[in-house]
Amino acid sequence: MCAAPARIARTWIIGALCVAMSACAWIEEPSSHFSGREDAEESELFAKGWLPEWLPPSSKNLREMHDIDTSVSILRFEYSISNDAPPFGDACEPTTKEFVESPLLEAWWWPDAVTIRSMPRLYDCRDDSGFLAIPADGGVAYFWRTS
Repeated sequence: MCAAPARIARTWIIGALCVAMSACAWIEEPSSHFSGREDAEESELFAKGWLPEWLPPSSKNLREMHDIDTSVSILRFEYSISNDAPPFGDACEPTTKEFVESPLLEAWWWPDAVTIRSMPRLYDCRDDSGFLAIPADGGVAYFWRTS
């Protein structure tokens, strides 16, 4: 008869530990969503280096996630398409998939590594220690840091 209360207590303790461990993972990999660049500027993510300064003024629907311990991050944003210049100015240089490192984080709004690396427009953003991928039709971009 005494085994049942001990089993219930053990179950509660294990459950509490699982919740605590999940919370730690969330704290180490915080994520943010902003409707536009102006909203993102009100956060401290630019000052802390999680968002690149070259982010276009037309950026909207920004989703960002970063790992505090490893400094890796992912960023998805939409932008207005212009035939005049790429959305990042001269901050990134064209490259090929052979030289692109795969993103190290995953999120429901982020494509898998194979999809990212197969996008037709890939860039090396050396000053930001990251990479940028843009699908053929443009209008959306994926930026990630691997260190």
